[in-house]
Amino acid sequence: MALREYHRPKEPKSASQLLRRTQPITKAIYLSPRPSALHNRKWEAAVDLSNLGLDRIQTESDGSVRIGVLTPLQDIVDAQHLKQYAGGLLPKCAHIAGHLGLRNVANIGGVLTTEKGAPELRLALLALDARHISTDGFITELRLPAQTLLTSLHRVARTPLDEAIVAVAVALRREDNIVTQARVTVSGISSTPVRIKTSEEILTSQALTPSLIDKAAAATVSAADHTYDDYRGSSEYRREMACLLTRRAVETAWQREFKT
Repeated sequence: MALREYHRPKEPKSASQLLRRTQPITKAIYLSPRPSALHNRKWEAAVDLSNLGLDRIQTESDGSVRIGVLTPLQDIVDAQHLKQYAGGLLPKCAHIAGHLGLRNVANIGGVLTTEKGAPELRLALLALDARHISTDGFITELRLPAQTLLTSLHRVARTPLDEAIVAVAVALRREDNIVTQARVTVSGISSTPVRIKTSEEILTSQALTPSLIDKAAAATVSAADHTYDDYRGSSEYRREMACLLTRRAVETAWQREFKT
């Protein structure tokens, strides 16, 4: 790296002033569970945010959750209150984002700022309507709204802990046997994880039936980037898996209501 400066500010305002510079090229340090080669980073100055207290998980009195961007993924895995939030979807996805060593080093900010890696965790954040909160011009935390959701994750990968080829996360809110809110998120069919809003609209305000689930699952195919493929799976395979996994994820989330 052509790194010429390294800063460790003690207050957000100082960090913001550094990060707003155009020269030299200045970036904040976030650690991803999928590290990239240093020579690919065209940085000239680095800003270490570790003195700003951005590594905390906090549950508010209204049931909402705040997660600092420097929170290690293992802290998310271990957080007991997150295991009770929305069926524990977030800790489950954090656990498969990397092995134990990486989870203790990588943080949620690294997941947000890296295009590749931890697709399941990015799906969970989409499904749970996580919001990025900025202070002085840079992201400091994620906020998850208070909500009771039935969630499910289904994925296909070469090994249980390998990065998913295709993954689907679903979150449903149910009232009187009717779906009042639906989130369907898919990775592996386009360059980034996406919400399938067509599928969500199909499911919302309806009592689930096999034919309705099939219709929602089929809608994921229309959102697929037909040019997206790699050595792990062709675009045809990815579309087929997205449809199958969506069906399974919706069915699993819906059935969990009967167990509570």
